[in-house]
Amino acid sequence: MRYLCFAIATFLALTIRGPVCAQAPCDEFFYLVQQWGPTFCKHDRQTCRQAPVSSHFTLHGLWPNYDKGHCPGKKGAWPQNCDDSSTDLPPECDCPFDASILSDLSSDMLENWPSYGQTNTDFWKHEWDKHGSCAITYEEEIGGSVTTEHEYFAKALELREQCNVLESLAAAGITPGGKAPASHFVAAIKQGCGVSPQLACHSGSSDAEEIRICYDAAFQAIDCQQAKEVEDCRGSIISLPAWQVSSSASIADQ
Repeated sequence: MRYLCFAIATFLALTIRGPVCAQAPCDEFFYLVQQWGPTFCKHDRQTCRQAPVSSHFTLHGLWPNYDKGHCPGKKGAWPQNCDDSSTDLPPECDCPFDASILSDLSSDMLENWPSYGQTNTDFWKHEWDKHGSCAITYEEEIGGSVTTEHEYFAKALELREQCNVLESLAAAGITPGGKAPASHFVAAIKQGCGVSPQLACHSGSSDAEEIRICYDAAFQAIDCQQAKEVEDCRGSIISLPAWQVSSSASIADQ
């Protein structure tokens, strides 16, 4: 009887303590990444599939990131490929990409989320597989509002409307074909959008390619304090290339 009581007590202790010992989700924030098409096509002219949009910045993606740069027990230095079963760890999300789910968003995505280096569908699938699968995994863990593929893409499009990057830069005198100190780019977005962004250039060049706006887990815009203010930029004077079509231009689709 004594051993039976011990076994029951041990079982109850483990059962009760199980949820207490479960690891809480690591804090995360999101980058809303908007890209400048003319920069991409300037540097990747041979793979650029179409003349880039030059009337506005377009979406690259909505990327979850660990608040402290890592998360114990998770794959990688930031959340990625949460539906990936090719590693030793089990996938965190059974959520394969389904383009048909996005049919009502197609016109908005074609205008504001086009691909320059691959087909649109392949680009959107890549963003979903690498980033979206992890975004909804985290949102489900914390009881958030973005827990499906459709909600992920719709949220990115919605957030993009909150900050007109090109208009904010133009208000500070930074227009396509112009140059300015990197700090002026950051200050212009801070003035126009209300938060400090991260500026990223193309592969260590001095050409601005991305503006990244940070959001907390509730998708409220915040200063990008977790990241460097300027990334992959060579020098302190940054260009915003204008797209110039010439007779020698090589666009893959043309």
